[in-house]
Amino acid sequence: MREFDDLIESENLTFKIAPEPDGSREIYIDDEAVDISWNWLGKNAEALKNENPDCIWTVLDCDGELYVTNGRHYVNRMFYMVSNEPYQGEMEDFIY
Repeated sequence: MREFDDLIESENLTFKIAPEPDGSREIYIDDEAVDISWNWLGKNAEALKNENPDCIWTVLDCDGELYVTNGRHYVNRMFYMVSNEPYQGEMEDFIY
């Protein structure tokens, strides 16, 4: 199973900032921390409805281990991330 960070690098994925970031995932852009985690409530839930499903990623907690899978999932979800580019591969899980 591949690491999610390796996928980000190999596919040159970039991510959108959530309308209401929840503090779960920060990346650095120009030496500034930017939160890209989307919870599933409030403004984020409404905004997710308008996003391309191929750009949505779900971070899952499976027995204490965190994984990322493409698509919008509900069971064991921690938060979502939305990439600017759609994922072109098959459904796959990645180590978070």
